[in-house]
Amino acid sequence: MRFTRINRSNIPRHDTTKRFRLRVTDIHMPEINGLDLLAAMNERRVSMPVIMITGQGNAQLAVAAMLQGAFDFFHKPFKADILLSSICRALMCEDESKNEFSSA
Repeated sequence: MRFTRINRSNIPRHDTTKRFRLRVTDIHMPEINGLDLLAAMNERRVSMPVIMITGQGNAQLAVAAMLQGAFDFFHKPFKADILLSSICRALMCEDESKNEFSSA
């Protein structure tokens, strides 16, 4: 697991994400918000599951994140086992989709 501070200048690009399989990010960050990060990742064709968390969200924010492709969305506080379960599901889904493409 690695923690990185994200800002507009270091949003991952498609070819640099092979070492990361998943991103867990907060909606409210000092230099960029999570929805903007998700939009930029989509724009740059970064294909990885993204799990969004927030302590200041509402249903509209959750829907917006999911419509932009977030794998899951959690309101703080949440139990660690719930997040870990979501991480496992996201990685299993990613593995399944890669296997589908490789066998086609």
